Amino acid sequence: MKTFKILSLTILNDGERVSIPLIDGLILNKEDGRGTWLIEAYTERKYLPFFAEREKQQTELDTEVVITYENNDPAPLSTRVRGIREFDGTISVLLEGKMRSRRIAYAEKLLEELVREGYEGEQLIETFKERLNGKGRSAS
Repeated sequence: MKTFKILSLTILNDGERVSIPLIDGLILNKEDGRGTWLIEAYTERKYLPFFAEREKQQTELDTEVVITYENNDPAPLSTRVRGIREFDGTISVLLEGKMRSRRIAYAEKLLEELVREGYEGEQLIETFKERLNGKGRSAS
């Protein structure tokens, strides 16, 4: 298995981007021949209801993680909540999933998001470049 540090975690929920602030996080490539990845996200307890509901429903989550370096493109995954462990004021969430296509899919989603936000012309181009290259990546 290979392990990488996660710098940010975003869940796409009903068309909305939910940025989960991390205290710490890891992603593991299980190297199991099926392309399975495990994410452990250590975050504030206030996110317990959000993840508990998705665990109960076994909802597939469109997930984006930035791995290792802040300027890396977000890695898109389809995940499900596999477990939640509660601590004093914090939780650890275990997500399991598979990678989806990377840069092109992210660029397409970003462009759609910016158009929905009303950007057009030169402002659209500049904002697209900024967010694509890591400055203000999330629209949340």
